[in-house]
This record gives sequence, C-alpha cells and structure tokens, in this order.
Amino acid sequence: MDERRTIGANERAAAATAAGALAEALGLPAARHAAVAGLYEAVRQVRTATPAQLPARLGVLHDVAAAVPAQLVPAPLAADLARLLAGPRPGGRHAYWSRARTLAEASGWHPEEECPCPGDAPCVCGLREGARPDRTAVRA
Repeated sequence: MDERRTIGANERAAAATAAGALAEALGLPAARHAAVAGLYEAVRQVRTATPAQLPARLGVLHDVAAAVPAQLVPAPLAADLARLLAGPRPGGRHAYWSRARTLAEASGWHPEEECPCPGDAPCVCGLREGARPDRTAVRA
C-alpha cells in the first residue's frame, strides 16, 4: 500500500494485485485480470459512495474504464458501466463548491432576512415581499 494514495486508490490496487497473483498462479494473463479487478473495485466504490463522494468517484471510474479494453469487460459489468457512465463526466469544480457549501453552512439554518426600511416609506433594499426596490430613494 502506498501512503500517498487515497483509500480508494489503495483498494483498487489491492484488488488488482490479488487478481493478478491469482491469475498468474492459474497460468492466465495477470495484467488483464488485474485491470478487470480494478474496474470492478471502481464500480463498487461508485455504488457505495456518499453524495459528497459521488462526483469524484465517477471521475475516477471514467479514467479506470477508459484504461481497460472493452473486450475484457464481462457482460454484467458492462451493463453497470453503461448505466454509471451514461451522464457527462463530473467536473472537479462541482465537487469542490459542493464541499465548500457544506462546510460553510454547517448548521443548515438560514434565518429569513427582514426589510429594514420603514413601513410607511418605499422599500429601497428589495427584501419587502412583493415590493421592488425604489431606485430613486437614497439610503441614509
């Protein structure tokens, strides 16, 4: 295991190493079986991902699936891949901002803002329900 890798990358490497060793012991092409095992592990990681992890895990799955020749992928796995990779490749920007929003809004409570303008005067802030801000009024 490599300390610098993510847990998911280490899990994919462990699956590939185990499958490669078993294939080699059976006299089968180890590299092919290792690649398919890594792909199976990437699919498992996408299936078990939390909503916060899903965009990054799908991005990894796109990369891993592109590296494995299509003729090596078994039919059940190919069906899962077709379903999981049907959408566009998720960008890192969405995951970054989604995580930032989660950290910034930890309580989940958003108090309603009230209009600070006097009740008998026109609204200049735009918070009063049904009122548009008066662009001619000057704020003090």
